[in-house]
Amino acid sequence: MITNTPLWLVTLSRFQGLQLHTPLFPHEKHVEEFHSILDNFQSASKGDFSPFRIKDSEMRAPVPLVTGLEPIMNDYKYSDPVIFKARVSGLVQYVMMVSSIHSGKAPASGTNKSQDLEKSNAEAIQPGGIYIENMHGSQLISGSPHASIKINKSFNPKDQKLRDLIASIKETAPRLGLEKEALDQINADLATIEAQIESPAPKYTVIGESAYSIRGILESVAGNVMTQALLVGIGQFFS
Repeated sequence: MITNTPLWLVTLSRFQGLQLHTPLFPHEKHVEEFHSILDNFQSASKGDFSPFRIKDSEMRAPVPLVTGLEPIMNDYKYSDPVIFKARVSGLVQYVMMVSSIHSGKAPASGTNKSQDLEKSNAEAIQPGGIYIENMHGSQLISGSPHASIKINKSFNPKDQKLRDLIASIKETAPRLGLEKEALDQINADLATIEAQIESPAPKYTVIGESAYSIRGILESVAGNVMTQALLVGIGQFFS
């Protein structure tokens, strides 16, 4: 569903900034920025982001009364802040959904046949073992406990993009509100991947297991844009 990962990641970062600094009095310049973010999300995916746009008819909120700033405030048209915040909050959920579908992990909404099948396949894997199964365009690495992750066949552990992803995870993870044990595990997994990258003969199984571990921890705090950006980045190499 995501067709342009680099653009999607940049747009996620922009949206994160807007989400963290949602204006108290959203005016037309804020709305222009929000619409620019929507347009980029639209260009980077097959999703439909049009329902989140602020209509012209919704830009008729009264000019806020801020003593001393009346001349400046009067220069703009304003959106109802409740509407603006509702669209931003709704977009957060939609972006999470698109990212989840892209990674092959749609948000849970009760059990279904696909989930039951996935559970059955996982339970068929013997804990403690690792195997690689040739697949169309990918390799499947499975291990303990019932772990499974696919590595793209074109995956190159020396790829600079992988190094950039590791750097992003290192920088962002401490800001995700993780427990110390979980953060320590991520750092240990990153160190393992880095060691394999520098190895003359990197072991894909080791890289895959570490990536699976990191992805699992991030999915436990997937309710913010920063985490979704990292999960999309992981999805470039692993699924």
